Amino acid sequence: MTTYRRVYWVAGTCTAFAGVYLVRALSLQATDNWRFGVLLGGYALAILGLFVITMGTRRKE
Repeated sequence: MTTYRRVYWVAGTCTAFAGVYLVRALSLQATDNWRFGVLLGGYALAILGLFVITMGTRRKE
């Protein structure tokens, strides 16, 4: 595995886990005014993290 692919994998995994953490842990502690924004941001980060991981799986040889 080349270096740039590892960077994509690590960055994507960290981003996806941050999104899941927002949704699963922080949205439960947020007030009603902020809950929707935290959920939306968490879902967006999780999807973005998965997209970044797919960038690391492309064949560019």
